[in-house]
Amino acid sequence: MRRALITSVAGVAALAVAAAIVVFIVKRSEVSVTVFTRAEIQAATRPSSSPDESDESKTSVQKYVTRENASGHSVRPGDVYVAVVRSEDGKTTAEFVWSGSRTPAALLVASRADESRRGVAVGLTATTPTGLPASPLPTPVDREAYGGAVADGGLRVVRSDCIDVRVSIPGATAETLSCAELWHGPQTPEWLYHHYAQGQAPLTAMSIRSRVVKDQRSYVTGPHFVSSCSDGGRTSVLAGPVKNEQGRFNPAIHMRSNPCTGYLDRINQSDWQTGAALEPMARGGASIETTGAYYVSEPNRSPAWEDYVWTYSGHGTIDESKYVARLW
Repeated sequence: MRRALITSVAGVAALAVAAAIVVFIVKRSEVSVTVFTRAEIQAATRPSSSPDESDESKTSVQKYVTRENASGHSVRPGDVYVAVVRSEDGKTTAEFVWSGSRTPAALLVASRADESRRGVAVGLTATTPTGLPASPLPTPVDREAYGGAVADGGLRVVRSDCIDVRVSIPGATAETLSCAELWHGPQTPEWLYHHYAQGQAPLTAMSIRSRVVKDQRSYVTGPHFVSSCSDGGRTSVLAGPVKNEQGRFNPAIHMRSNPCTGYLDRINQSDWQTGAALEPMARGGASIETTGAYYVSEPNRSPAWEDYVWTYSGHGTIDESKYVARLW
């Protein structure tokens, strides 16, 4: 059921439930909030090859497929799903494009009455299925990960996918990309979870979070080793050590460095969470990523994660911290 809320707070940012996508469109006075539920998004979901697909959705799908294949991820148009949801007054439209097992779940759009100085905040969460067997995808070893990160030491991708979200209101749009990869090696006890997100200009704040879903935490511990910032070079997240004929070594994902200026950790080991934030930003496009190493005590099971992305662009500010705790 869709519901509307009104508040006079200058900016509202909330994340509905675990595995939810939340989008805020902010104006100057009262804030009207419309919620699209998981059921509504699922009802709107269709294969990209559906005959009723719009020209705009076809363009979004082609952009998605082109980007994924250029990044070394084999995706065909028939692998892609699309969901388009609209507010009852027709003024707000959100389009989701994705492939793979990681899916969006809910959408919240908030808008204020004054259209002269718009700001748009997008909060996105998604989950992977739980308890699936660990079966590597047919991708080469030591391939490049999302965002230019590089994996070595025999690590292979077990899951890999992206979700694109585009929100449109009169006079403004917001685009957010969230990509996740689960890496594992035949000799490594750890699993490495890499989350990469990108936001559209003019961004002024951005953050991401990832955590193991609650019903699998009994056999997963971590994160034991988490990425941090560096103003030069790369940061690395290690697994192992592993022994072979040449000796001991640590398989790893080597990330491009997040800048330390304005960089804040969002790590919470009691919640099995990695994360980071960049704030404030200079109204440009930006990306952010984080990787954590986790130990799984049941070798025949691959754990599932849920991810969160927050971006804010445009005029004004929204205090993200006021709303994350009750919804993430």
